[in-house]
Amino acid sequence: MNKKMKNLRKLTCIGICVIFCLLSFGTVQAHSDVGNSTVLTDGHSMRGRNIIYLNEYSDGSKVVMGLGDYLFVDLPTNPSTGYDWHLEELDQGIVAFRGKYYYGFSGLYGSPCRVVWQFQAVSLGATKLVMKYYRIWEGPGSAIDTYILGITVVKRLIYLDEHDDGSWVWAHLGDYIAVDLPTNPSTGYDWHLEKLDQRVVAFRGKYYYGFSGLYGSPGRVVWLFKVIGYGRTDLVLKYYRIWEGPSNAIDTYTLHITVLFSNRIQMVPFAL
Repeated sequence: MNKKMKNLRKLTCIGICVIFCLLSFGTVQAHSDVGNSTVLTDGHSMRGRNIIYLNEYSDGSKVVMGLGDYLFVDLPTNPSTGYDWHLEELDQGIVAFRGKYYYGFSGLYGSPCRVVWQFQAVSLGATKLVMKYYRIWEGPGSAIDTYILGITVVKRLIYLDEHDDGSWVWAHLGDYIAVDLPTNPSTGYDWHLEKLDQRVVAFRGKYYYGFSGLYGSPGRVVWLFKVIGYGRTDLVLKYYRIWEGPSNAIDTYTLHITVLFSNRIQMVPFAL
């Protein structure tokens, strides 16, 4: 009898270890696009932080950032003609300017290039980012273009992309989840939300970026969600043309989300 009990205890311990390994292997806590040696133009390190990368096609979007995360805004410019972007409005107690750099010059006078503005979320809150495009000697009243973002900084943002498809995500109440996926709406194809228990994780909007402006060129879309309740839910997105319906989807993206009651990992799998 004692021998059977010892064997049973051994099997139980092995089973617990196997479950722990399964939970660890496919579990996503956060996603970062930043290498360990990446440094901003003002010398700040981006180690372990998310980068939210936007361009001119994100104008007017509402963006969510995690505390400490970085925002890169990549815009067309032409300083050789005097025109350039200028920061006109931003609460830098919430989102601080960290520098900018230029790239893409052809070397010819009057040829366009691009500028990347770098910002960091430094405290919780909401602010508006407004940039205007004008000649410095003519002033903002003569601006020929304006770029606006609404920014909300939250305590934690879990940033995921197509490589996280099928993952288990452990989240906490109040967390935000961003799902960044390739898309091509100019061809009719786009992602659509097919399954989600919005009593646990609620949809909070989406925005697009990365398009070249040419018909048929791909870009990316970021879906934003907020954790509002405890429990478990599947998040399922399908990629199809709206007039063809989900049965004709050519791709599917799935996350298995568990909202924890505390900061300690619960050793309970989503499904056995």
